[in-house]
Amino acid sequence: MEIKTREELIEQRIIESETRVFKAVFPGDTNHHKTMFGGAVMYLMDEIAFMTATRFCRKPIVTVSSDKIDFKHSIPAGTLVEFVGKVTRVGNSSLDVQIDVFIESMYRDGREKAISGTFTLVAINENKRPVPVID
Repeated sequence: MEIKTREELIEQRIIESETRVFKAVFPGDTNHHKTMFGGAVMYLMDEIAFMTATRFCRKPIVTVSSDKIDFKHSIPAGTLVEFVGKVTRVGNSSLDVQIDVFIESMYRDGREKAISGTFTLVAINENKRPVPVID
């Protein structure tokens, strides 16, 4: 059985934990401008970051911060949205997850990045104290 270095294990887990979630944007998801609520997008970004981090370390995890979230394009009703989560930094008990949000029309080809942001999450034990993300 091949023993992997910590760096090789991290790289393998980064690949295996990449998380993609799709959502259709319906009128009930939008504000009076007929675009998706920014708070709803941030909620989903945090949820995808949580899923990605959990898949990476397979431990209880909590969000401790989010970095700058760039809203480059609004997300109109009637579009498909893809959230992509990828671990970008691994510390001792914390890790960063980059979330990119892409939009595409339901009825024509092509897509564009609409939003991106980074979330920092920490692995915790049953006492809610930080623990290593990788044993």
